[in-house]
Amino acid sequence: MEFGVKMGMTQEQYDTMKKSSAETIVLMTRYAEPEEMAKTILFMATDTTYMTGAKIVADGGYVLFAPRPKLE
Repeated sequence: MEFGVKMGMTQEQYDTMKKSSAETIVLMTRYAEPEEMAKTILFMATDTTYMTGAKIVADGGYVLFAPRPKLE
């Protein structure tokens, strides 16, 4: 809620703004919780992962809706 507090929003205003923007720009229709991001980081940091040179995108599908530059 730090962002909402700094912007002078009430909790209700912040929740409404967050929900409406997530529904339109994130495929999963919600933003990630800090714990979800931490689990992704923990997975990559463990010795048991058999991974090299991978790109992990943990954005809830945002990249699918992100505006694309027009190619000429």
